[in-house]
Amino acid sequence: MLLSACVAAGAAAQASDSLSVARRVVAATSLAAKEYAVGVPPGGRRVFAPAEVEEAKQFLDGARADVGGLPSAVRATADSGLVALRALIERVAPPDSVAERAATLVQRIAAAAGGGGRLTPSRCAPPRWPVGRRSTRSSAGSVMARRGGAMGPRRGTWRARRPRVSPTARR
Repeated sequence: MLLSACVAAGAAAQASDSLSVARRVVAATSLAAKEYAVGVPPGGRRVFAPAEVEEAKQFLDGARADVGGLPSAVRATADSGLVALRALIERVAPPDSVAERAATLVQRIAAAAGGGGRLTPSRCAPPRWPVGRRSTRSSAGSVMARRGGAMGPRRGTWRARRPRVSPTARR
């Protein structure tokens, strides 16, 4: 009984580990396609930013190093797909074809690894800053109370000033 519980826990840990490896491979593959698109014009054949293309190659090499941690059902497909992507980059292919091949590979890895669509990194929403009247009162309430409200005691007395012109500009 205890042995079966340990085996089940180990299998669950391995599944979550392979899911994290799949996430890394997917992220690296997607980033490689994006970096490549920055360094090569839409028609391909030339490299505008060699550093970006080199970075794309490094992302693919890193993803290829992680292929061993993927589920066995997708290892060969992922490895051959990464090799094909690297060959496209070496040939200086158009970025659209590289992005298309990368998207296909990402879909295959996601389908084989499972994860219920959680392979792509979730977008982190920026912190929601309090907006509006309630936040103004809470954050600056004491200052406003001392000055006589939001506009202060001199409310409505603002006048536009004439722009200053330097003496040399008048000539």
